[in-house]
Amino acid sequence: MNKLAEEFKDRALKSYESPKVVDCNCLQKEALVVFFEFDRTALNIKTQNYLKGIIQCLKHTKYYIKLNVFENELSPESLKPRSKAYPINLSQRRAKIVRDFLLYQGVWTSQLQIVGYGKHDDGNKLLNLIDVGRVEIIISPEF
Repeated sequence: MNKLAEEFKDRALKSYESPKVVDCNCLQKEALVVFFEFDRTALNIKTQNYLKGIIQCLKHTKYYIKLNVFENELSPESLKPRSKAYPINLSQRRAKIVRDFLLYQGVWTSQLQIVGYGKHDDGNKLLNLIDVGRVEIIISPEF
């Protein structure tokens, strides 16, 4: 990745915060994205509150949650080269963190589906271009 793209990625991810308020009317219209700090799997407090808000909106509706996992994150050149399995393992751990949090909040296992896309081009050119690993949450009345 070139230096300008890397700087953009660093600035964008460091300044990103999960929304403080969840617009319940938009939940089934757009993907909700959970970003993680580089090489991390923990959900910060703001992201946890965001996920709780999503669950509050869905409390009295029939819904399914699909977690799309993208493993576009590369290790920086300053780190030792990692195995090809490293991004896959990282994305699996991230998906598990989000899944476990949702289960803890009362979502049923039967309502969750996790799909790993690897480096699949999902049409989000900017996020793929700057190698942002992420978990996208898709909410719908059916799988």
